[in-house]
Parts: sequence; C-alpha cells; structure tokens
Amino acid sequence: MKLTQRKYYHAFIFVILPLLLAFTSSSVFAQTGSIRGRVIDKENNEAVIGANVIIKGTYKGAATDINGNYYIPGLAPGDYDVEVSSIGYKISLHTGVKVESNSVTNLDIELETTVLAFGQEVVVVGKKPLFQPDLTSSLQRINSDEIKGKIANNIDDLLEHQAGIVKVDNEIHIRGGRADENLYIIDRVATKDPLTGRSYGVFLSVDAIDELEVITGGFNAEYGQAMSGIIEVKTKEGGQEYHGSVSVKSDHIGMEKIRNFNTDAVEISLGGPEPFISKIFPALGIKIPGSLTFFTNGYMFLSDTYLPHASKLIPSVRKYDPFAKRQENNWSSLFKLTWKYKNTKISGIYKRSLQINQGGFKYSYMNWLDHYNTITWEGIQTNLLLTHSFNTRTFLEADFGRVFINKHSAVQGKYFDEYEIANDLYPIQYLVDFPDGDITVWNRDGFYDTGDASNWHDHYSDTWTLKAELTSQISSNNRLKTGFTTEFTDMQVIDIDDPWLKGAGNSFGGSWDIYRVKPRAGDFYIQDKIVYEGMIINVGLRYDYMILGRLASDIINNMNVSPHLSKKFREDFKNNTFKIFNR
Repeated sequence: MKLTQRKYYHAFIFVILPLLLAFTSSSVFAQTGSIRGRVIDKENNEAVIGANVIIKGTYKGAATDINGNYYIPGLAPGDYDVEVSSIGYKISLHTGVKVESNSVTNLDIELETTVLAFGQEVVVVGKKPLFQPDLTSSLQRINSDEIKGKIANNIDDLLEHQAGIVKVDNEIHIRGGRADENLYIIDRVATKDPLTGRSYGVFLSVDAIDELEVITGGFNAEYGQAMSGIIEVKTKEGGQEYHGSVSVKSDHIGMEKIRNFNTDAVEISLGGPEPFISKIFPALGIKIPGSLTFFTNGYMFLSDTYLPHASKLIPSVRKYDPFAKRQENNWSSLFKLTWKYKNTKISGIYKRSLQINQGGFKYSYMNWLDHYNTITWEGIQTNLLLTHSFNTRTFLEADFGRVFINKHSAVQGKYFDEYEIANDLYPIQYLVDFPDGDITVWNRDGFYDTGDASNWHDHYSDTWTLKAELTSQISSNNRLKTGFTTEFTDMQVIDIDDPWLKGAGNSFGGSWDIYRVKPRAGDFYIQDKIVYEGMIINVGLRYDYMILGRLASDIINNMNVSPHLSKKFREDFKNNTFKIFNR
C-alpha cells in the first residue's frame, strides 16, 4: 500500500507537476502585450538615437536604436504612462497608453528641442496624471491646449474654475484668503502693486497664455510675498511657422430687440519667424546666427454690464477718450521677440494694458453716476529674459524688467480743487401735521442729486527688477536651485477725501494722504530637492529684506506727523528694524 502511494507521488512530481507549470506559464505569457514605435525630432523628422523610453511605475523600458526604433515586450494588459527623454529635448510624457493581450501597441513620439537643462521641461500628451508623486506643493497647471476649450477672457476667468479658488466681486480668493494675499508672476516678473497688494493694471488675455500654473500650498523657497497662492503665467512664443487667430464675440449683433449688455470682445494673435530682421540684415551682409521669432496679441473688451452706468466715462488722460466708449473698457497688447541659438534663449517682452470703468459705486450715488468717479488703471511691463544652459544638468535664468502701474480716480476728469460738495436735496416733500397745521419740509430720499463724489485719488508705482536663478541637477536624485532678486521702486500716492473742506495752510480736504517714497527690496534663497525611494525632501532657506527709507523713520520719530500710531508700535518698529547703508 505504501509502495503504491509512493509510486503515484513520484509520478505527480516528475510528470504531472511540470506539465501544470508549463501550461500555467504559457497561459501567463500569452496574456501579455507590448509597445513599439519610433522617436523622431519634431522639427526635422530625424531619428533620435539613444532616447530612453520608460514605462512609469515599472522597471520596464528600452532605448532607441540607430533608426530611432524601440520595443518593450512583456506588459500586462492595462493603461500605462510612457515617458520618453533624451538630452537636448523636452521630456515627453504620454499618458493612458492602452496595452491589450497578444497585441502590439504602436506609439510614435516626436520630441521638442529645449535650451533648458535635462528634465526641466515636460510635455504631457493625453490626459494628465491624477497624481504626481514627485511634487511637494499643491499645484495646478493649465496649458494653451486646455485653455482653448474653456470659456474665459482673462486670467481670473481661468482661475475661478480651479479647485480651492473662488471669484467674488471680481476678486480672486485662494483657500479663503484675501485678494491681496496672492502673487501674480508674468514671464518670471512679479506684477504686484506695492500700495494695494494686487495685480491690477496688468491685464492679459487668455489667447496670449502658453501656460498657467497655480500653487495653493507648500511654497518653495523661491517664492515670497504671498500667503494664499502663487499664479505664474508664461506667455506664448512664435514658432518656425506663421500662425494666427482672430476672435470676435458680441451679444447684440442682430439681437437689438433682445435685452443685452452691449458687449463686444475682439482678439487678434499672430506669431512666427521674424520677417524683417531675418531678411533685411542678410541683404546687408549681416548674418544673425540662430532663429528669431515673434508673437503679438491684441485684445479689446467693451461692455455696458448689467449695472447702472454714467452717460460718459472721462479717463485720467484726454488721449484715452477713444478707449472709454462703454461702462467696462479693457484693452491689452503684447509683443514678444525671441532669439534662440544653441543653448541660449533671449526674449524681449512689452505688455501694456488699460482698464477704464467706475468700479463698485456706492448705492447712494446710483442716480448720480455722471458725477461719480471714473477709474483708470494703466499697466506697462517691459522684460528682458535670458535662459542659458551650461550643460545638460545646469542652467541659468536671468531677468531684467520694469513694471509701471498707475491708478487714477476722479469725477469727470476734474482736479480735486474743482470738486463741488455733494448733497441730497430732492425730492422736496411737505408734510402737514393735522389738526395743528404745522408743516414739515423734507428734502432727502437717500440718493445724491447735486455735487460730486467725495474722493480724488492718484497713485503710481514704478518698479525695476533684477533677478537671477541657477538650477543644477547635481545627481539623479538631487536638484539644487538658488537665486536672488533686487527691486527699486518709486511710488507716489495722493488720496483726498471731501476736497471741498480744504482750509488754510496746507490742508487739501477733510482727510488726505500725500507722499512719495523710494523703497528697496529683495531676497536671497537656496533650495534642495532630494528624492529617495518612497520619500521626497524639499528643503530651502529664504531671506527677504526691505529698505523703507527715511520717510518711514521720520513718521515713527515725529509724533506730530503720525499721532495715531501707538507707543508700542513705535517701539516694535525700532526694535525689529536696523539701518543699512546709513538709511
């Protein structure tokens, strides 16, 4: 009996078990698929040799051969993210690549050249991954292709559709913070008005945006002056082929009998190789190496909105009268010239915007808006941007630019000494008290009907910025970034309330602020991103400074100039600040 059992046991071990294993193995391998394709240069269609093709989240991958071909076998059925990289090119991430059993998925890939160090630019093809494990901040990114599918006119319209962001009274609030706690960065330069803390005056249409990035938490050391969110915008560049677009929107063409807001929006964009220098200079015997491209954009938005409005808006400068045709008037223009040669890229940018409206008026002036303030916001931004790669791991970004912002608010273009006192005189009502016959005259209904609104305001800020950042991929798991920023600002403020109450001496009205300051500010930072298996460490150090100038010290030291400041505030200011360069 025991011998018979042992005989069957040996038969199972040496005959049946190998057959089962062979059958199981063949079944498993029969259920796998593969990916093959070719990697080429997008500009010249030539094969990219030695490009790395990796299946994200696995250990599988391949390198392209002399013809740019690659083949990755043995993939279980499912959806994969395929990352393709090569020195001198942007990383290309193809998401949602479907692999089926017993089949070959063909995936041909075009790589775009870049002057940045390896790994600094990523092009996503397909749907973006829901989770990016290498990010240590809360970040949302929108590219130009995604923007095309959205109904939006400006940056704020795009932002209000992002998670954690709401738009209330035309103001953007991130994570419940105030509107002045956000920092807008356009082409690597901050556009924050130092007086209001907001980015009014620098208006940019969505068709000029190449990429919009919103950081709502976990700021790196390179960012400062923001508590709620960072909004960073990169504008478009011209390519090697001419491209353009024209957009016209209206709510009243052929619809005059239907209620509308008399709104018109027109946008024109054009980009491509620069046509003049590339032809004129060679004709003169001057040859410029590299490529020179341009991009230009113009935008107009006019509307009478849904609110009551004045019969005519009068802007701060008479030459702007043709741009104030309706209640809401937004104008912007952008011109960008980009030169690329080997590992260097230089861009010259000029942006200008003009906004004319009445803002949010007080309810008591609803019937008297011809004598309410017209607000003129003007913004001018000029930048010179340099990007240079020293090698495949290290590159430099340097910026030199100017941001000028001006806000003017006045009634009918008047100077403050031309204002007339505002009164509520009509309608006149006579109330008879029976049976005594006493008559009471009542001449107020809560709405002004004579005189002018009570405020006159004008301020400007003129900021020059020099900024440089050096990034180096020290190793595959260690990236170091350091930089500095220095700013020089000239700011003047004139704000007068109830100017008809001006008295003897130097009084300008019931209350007023008039000053001009020239503060200096800047920062230094260094940050290091270290990647280990299952862990990412992002550590940084940042130092910010501000030189307020003598005016601030005079206000603190002179009780007659600032009697409303408490003694403790003055002591804290003296204890927490120090002189630099004897200022």
